[in-house]
Amino acid sequence: MKKNIFWMILAYFIFVFIPSSLSAETIEKGTISIGGKSSTSYTIRNFEENENARTFNFLIQGGYFIANNFELGVGFSFIKIDAVSALDSYGIVPTAAYHFPLSQRVNLYAGLGLGWQKTNVNSGSEDAFSYGVNAGCEVFLNTNVAITIGASYWRFDWNFEGHTVDEDTEDRFIIPEIGIKVYF
Repeated sequence: MKKNIFWMILAYFIFVFIPSSLSAETIEKGTISIGGKSSTSYTIRNFEENENARTFNFLIQGGYFIANNFELGVGFSFIKIDAVSALDSYGIVPTAAYHFPLSQRVNLYAGLGLGWQKTNVNSGSEDAFSYGVNAGCEVFLNTNVAITIGASYWRFDWNFEGHTVDEDTEDRFIIPEIGIKVYF
């Protein structure tokens, strides 16, 4: 795990500090984006005896640039947690992100989102409110396709039997992400 993190950080700094071109490329107002991200991570939580549960997360998202480099979008997420049998969650997440162009091939981004999740566990289900922030790097393979590497921090407010996090019902996720994004 530590070795993978090292290679991800090394790749990030190579793409950021050794860009192929020194002129920055703005993402124009009116641009549409479609992308997907996937990750496997460990949650900061307490499910009975399993305090740090492994989580699989998949997000499909689309966006529209309302100004140069400023994107509003919506994402559809699916989360599967292995600490509890039959726990999965799906939801919708409106997002906002700002892209910081470093070169024609590399952008940094920072964003936030607020969302709703439907969580199914054992024989019941719960609604949850979620919110979070993310940041990362986009490396463009050509003018329309980019690989994204980043991380997110999310909090979920939910309540169901067998779930205990001190006395509240909030869980925190730190999620490393990798994905692909297409711009039109």
